[in-house]
This record gives sequence, structure tokens and C-alpha cells, in this order.
Amino acid sequence: MAVENRLLQDNNSRRPSSSDREKLLQQRIEELELKLRHRDEMLASEHDRFTKAKKKMKQLLLKLEQRDAILAELREQLATARNVENTQSCGKADNQSESWATPRSACSGTHPTHRVEEASNKKQGNQNGLFAGLDLAEQERAEIVIQLEKHVEQMQAHIKTNEGEIAELEERQQAKQAEWNTSPVSVRSENAGIHWQAVGVIGQQIQEKKRFSAELLEKTEELKKQVAQQRNLIEASRKRKTDRSDAHNSASDIPDAKVEEPPDDERGALQRFLTASGDAAAVITDHPELRAAFENRPPALSDDALENCSQDERTKALSLFAVWVAKACSSVWPMRVSDLELETSDAMVLRSAFETCGARLEAWDMTRCTASDVSWRVLMPTMGSQPLRRLNLGYNTLGPKGTSLLVDGASAWTSTLEQLNLEMNRPGEKRCKELCKAMLHGVLPKLKTLELGWNELSPACAGVLSHLLRPEMQGSAPADLPLTRLERLGLAGNSLGSDGAVTLIDAALSCPGRSLDLDLSMNHVGSAPVLSLADWVEAYKCDGPVALSICLEWNNITEAKAVLRLVKAVGSNQFKACLGGACLPLVRLANNELTNIEPSKVVSKSGGLVVC
Repeated sequence: MAVENRLLQDNNSRRPSSSDREKLLQQRIEELELKLRHRDEMLASEHDRFTKAKKKMKQLLLKLEQRDAILAELREQLATARNVENTQSCGKADNQSESWATPRSACSGTHPTHRVEEASNKKQGNQNGLFAGLDLAEQERAEIVIQLEKHVEQMQAHIKTNEGEIAELEERQQAKQAEWNTSPVSVRSENAGIHWQAVGVIGQQIQEKKRFSAELLEKTEELKKQVAQQRNLIEASRKRKTDRSDAHNSASDIPDAKVEEPPDDERGALQRFLTASGDAAAVITDHPELRAAFENRPPALSDDALENCSQDERTKALSLFAVWVAKACSSVWPMRVSDLELETSDAMVLRSAFETCGARLEAWDMTRCTASDVSWRVLMPTMGSQPLRRLNLGYNTLGPKGTSLLVDGASAWTSTLEQLNLEMNRPGEKRCKELCKAMLHGVLPKLKTLELGWNELSPACAGVLSHLLRPEMQGSAPADLPLTRLERLGLAGNSLGSDGAVTLIDAALSCPGRSLDLDLSMNHVGSAPVLSLADWVEAYKCDGPVALSICLEWNNITEAKAVLRLVKAVGSNQFKACLGGACLPLVRLANNELTNIEPSKVVSKSGGLVVC
């Protein structure tokens, strides 16, 4: 009895008191709050860098627009000067060769603009002055483009750094979860609140960084396209300069040679559109950022452009933008809007504008826009009235109701839609299954690309998603409609896990000859799909070529033996003979915890079919 009492006293002495537990909990909470503040400061710093970079980018692009205006003015003056030269006689017919060597000022006098006069003082003659002005403006354009290219490199470096931080946070989150799963039940019962708070904080940081990376990546891609366009303009200008020099050298042999006038560009088209719009165009001319949105190639309207507009001006701007994109542009451009908070009135303005001008758009890109269920109810039929080939609704948080409206109206694009992006919209598993079932019943038979990344999809969705990859599961489609032939299924950033990945990969392998890119990156996938792939490769009987490519990057694949077994199987001469010349990797495994594997050897031994 005495021994039992002593043991009981010892246990009581080792058990922390209620006040001690409270102090411990408070200490842990303070530590977590400190870490959260530190992370918030880091995020604020990243956003500050991004804001400054965005401002700098706008300044550089504005300079490019100013250079374009100067170039257009100078080219117009040059064309006018040459037209005058061609229509006026500067000498007798037998002295035509001498007239070509005479400065233009001797024949037709000087021409306006201070810039050209300064250049002409240096070059002696208005024509040479015009050429000098052109050269100076284009040299400035080249310098700005070089700055933009450096800016792109900086943005890409920021993206890479952010991706590394995301991977670090995900690793930390997984470590905490593993530690929690192995801890005693008594510890879990006492520290449940602290654990889930910590996991929630890390999860919030991961989502915020992913959102920031996605936004930065989109801006980077847009800037790269603009830089490429400017590079093309520079090359075209250099070609014109070369042609101009050749024409000058041969002028004595070809008198009265005519210079072809530059084509009527979009800047002139926009000016005519504004003139035709009457008083309503004042909202564009009075707001430089809004005008820049119209002048973008393609036009792109964002919250920044509408920031200083009143409600009436906002209504006019939305209506004019819709008509400009749909009808006034000489190019076939998408309806591109982003970062807008769309009210129901805004949706009705867009609908009215498209109905009035009889729009026939092929692409609609609307990203990071918030809208109520009522607004989506107005917008969906508007989009459904267009023969869209591409519909990008990424990062809009459509939710279950918005996704349901999309599914209900998807039949409008049965004969046209090829690309559908619903990334980061949280449709819910039920609505995701509804979309897949609609496709299995013949809706969207021409769809080639379906993006469903970052939608918190669980393994429960894998079954119905896998049916989209199995031709035999699409037997319920109408006989007069072709089967869905997806060429890309993007499922990155979900929670499909190893079981979901195996289900989808098995479905894709049922038709290995089809061209399909299956993206399962960042889905908490282990080594099971790699083993499943190895089994399939080892048993493959060369029934046809293999055109499938599977992305398993940024997952939890750690078993080197599984990967080496797959490498050995795909590297065999027997399997290589079945590929029919295919060159795409069968599986991509970069950024997994495969520390004991040399990536270059994996690529070499697998013939490029496995990439780490």
C-alpha cells in the first residue's frame, strides 16, 4: 500500500499543473504569433517589390508608347516629304540623277517639328534629319527593351525564389503532420488547438505565396510577349533601314522610286474609334491608364485602369472596351479583363454591349475577378452567346454555384471550345463531378485542354476524372458527337494523393498512344504511381506507340529504388522499340526528395523518358 502511494505521488509530481500547462500553451501561441508576424512581413516585402516592379514596368512601357508616337510622326513626315518630292519638279528630266543628290530643302523647303529640325541641322537637309530622328527614336526603343529584358530576368528570379519558399513551407507542414501522427494520444488531446493553428498558419502562407507566384508568373509572361513584340519591331526597323540604304545607293539608276507608306496600325484605328464614339470617348482620353488598356496588344482591362473613374465613367469604359475588342479592332483579340470587382450592373453593361454590336469572340480571359452569384448568372449567358474556342476563368473563385452555371451553359460551346481553364475556383467535388459527367455525355467534345489546378480536389474526384481518359467510359455520348479527346488535363496543386494519382495514371495508360499531358504536380503523391508505371512498362507488349507524358513534380516521391526500377524498364531496348519515335518524357519527377539519384544519369539511362 505504501509503495502504491509513493508511485501515485511520483506520478502527480511529474504531471504538470494546470497553471504550468496554460503557461506552456501561451508560450507556444506567442511563438506561433511571432512566426506569423515574421511571415507577414516577408509577404509584405514581396508585395512591395512586386508593386515597385509593376510600376517600373508601366513606366518603361509608357516610354515605348512615346517612342512609337515619335516614330509614327517621323515616318508620316518622311512619307509626306517624299510624296512632295515625287510630285514636284526639282530640275529638268535630263538632270534627274543630279536632283537625287540635291538636299530636299533646296527643292521643297523645310518641314515642321522641332525634333526633325535639330536632326537636320546635324545631317544637313530635312530628309537626312528625318532619318536621324528615326534612328534616335529607335535607339531609345532598343535601350528600353534591354531594360525590360533585365526586368523579366529579375521577375523570373523572384518566381524561382518564391517556389523554393513554397517547397520549404510544404515540407515543414508535412513534417508537423508526421510528428503529430506519431505523437501519443495524450499529447494530441492536450495540444490539438496549437497543432491545428500551426498547420493552418503554414497552409495560409502556402496559399498566399502560390497566389503571389501565379500572379507574378502571369505578369512575367505578358511582359515577355510585349518584349518579343518590341524586338520584332526593332528587327523590322533595321530591315527598313537596310532597304532604305539600298534604295539610296541605287537612286541614280532608279529615278522617282516610291517609298511604300506604313500600314494603318491599331493606333490609327483606336483614334478613329474614339472619334466615332463622340462624347463618350472622353472617359478614355481623360484617363491615361484607361487609354493604355485600350492600346495594349491585345487590349487588357484591369482594376488599375478603372481606379480613378466614377460610376458613370466606369459604365462607359466597360461598354466601349467590349465594343472595341469585339468589333473595332482589326485583329482577332480576346476579351481580356483581370482584377475587377464586377457588380451586377457591370455584367449587364457587358451583356448589352455585346448584344448591340453583334460580337463574335473566340477567346475570353477573365482572371482574378470577383463577382456575386447574380453577376455570374448574367455573365454566363453572355459568354455562352460567343463561339469561344478558349475560356480562361482562372483564379475567380467561382464556387459551387458559379461552376454549376458554367456546366449548365457549357452546351453552347459544343462545336467550338478547345481550352477551358478553371484553376483556383473552388468548385467543390460535387460540381467537379457534374462537369466531368456532362463531358462524358457529349458536352464539349472538342475540348483539348482542361485546367482544374488548385481546387482542393480529393481522391474522391479521381474516379470520375479518370473516366475522361478512358474512351470506353464515354459510351453514353450521343452517336453524332465525337468523344472527348483531351490533350492536357491539369490537376496541379490539389490533394489527390497517391491513390488518386494511381487511378488517373492507370486510366491514361489504357490508351497510351494518345497525345496527353497529365499534370499531377504538387498533389502529395508518394512512390506508388512510380511503381505502378514500372509494372505497366515491364508488362507492355508493344501494342502501339506511347505518346503519354505524366508530370509528378513537386511531390513526396522519396523511394530511389522505385525510380531506378522505372528507369531500367523504360531504358530497355524492347520498350524503346515500342515508342514509334516519341520524344516526350514519359514521366517528370523534378523537385522530389530523391537525394541519392543523379538526374543526368536518370535521363541518360532512360533515353530521356524519365526526367528528375
